[in-house]
Amino acid sequence: MVISSLLDKLLSELSKTENLINDLLDSSTIRNNTKKPEVIGDYRIIIPNSPRRCWGILNDDGIIKQANSLKAFNSSFEIIEFISSDKPNNIKSKISGIKSSLISFINQKNFPGAPISISEAKRTVCSKFEDLRKLLDSFKLIDEQGFILIPDTNALIRNPDIQTYGSSINSNTYTVIFIPTVLGELDDLKVKHRDEQFRQKVESVIKRIKGFRQQGSLLDGVITYKTVTVKTIAKEPKADEVLSWLDKDVPDDRIIASALEIQRQNLGAKVVLVTSDINLQNKAEAARLPHIETPEQKQSTRQ
Repeated sequence: MVISSLLDKLLSELSKTENLINDLLDSSTIRNNTKKPEVIGDYRIIIPNSPRRCWGILNDDGIIKQANSLKAFNSSFEIIEFISSDKPNNIKSKISGIKSSLISFINQKNFPGAPISISEAKRTVCSKFEDLRKLLDSFKLIDEQGFILIPDTNALIRNPDIQTYGSSINSNTYTVIFIPTVLGELDDLKVKHRDEQFRQKVESVIKRIKGFRQQGSLLDGVITYKTVTVKTIAKEPKADEVLSWLDKDVPDDRIIASALEIQRQNLGAKVVLVTSDINLQNKAEAARLPHIETPEQKQSTRQ
């Protein structure tokens, strides 16, 4: 199974968005600004800095293309801005400049004016997307590689043997991170679930996780099963400050926010959600996070 990283997905989407914008430009027109000075009473009013060229009015087909371009662009760019939020100011400034330039070709506002021609507009769009790709590619080169797996609550209950997770990514070397939302849900289930047998199963999962602490600090990470690193994180990000559509009061959204925060800190790695929950899978796809089904549990292996 080939798993694309978040960065790879974004790079692929940028090509699709570039095509959408170019398709919009094919339906666009540029005209010279021939607007005459306004006459008010005995005076002629000349608007200062009036642009020499203006975008033409889009037809119905062009308006649809404009809406599709803007939707695709904003959806990808919100994630790009988040994963680059801790980068140096010069990097963030470049990304902001690229965003402003590309948005101007989508929105087609007439101030400060339209480009010389549609061909020139396309060349500029191509250049801006190429600059953005180079920036995203550079993120890969400065961070660690490898897999980081984030199981949701049900994945751990269905299969707590994390050493079997590698079968789904064709690798024996990876890091598993237990996030606060999942640990909190396990604690709640061991006390509040009405089925005693289920509570006992949850308790055994919690004991297994606590057992990893005997090998060292989980906040720093410990190596178990020879090649699997196990870690925990203590702090949840504010979900609605990660992506605008995430709700901090929804556990699945907090899982997505945590995974994106982990991805932001490890941009060269493939951060993968382990979940069989279809709703969480849908949200993962919206956030460009890869996911795998919970592997079938096999006979337990000693740590």
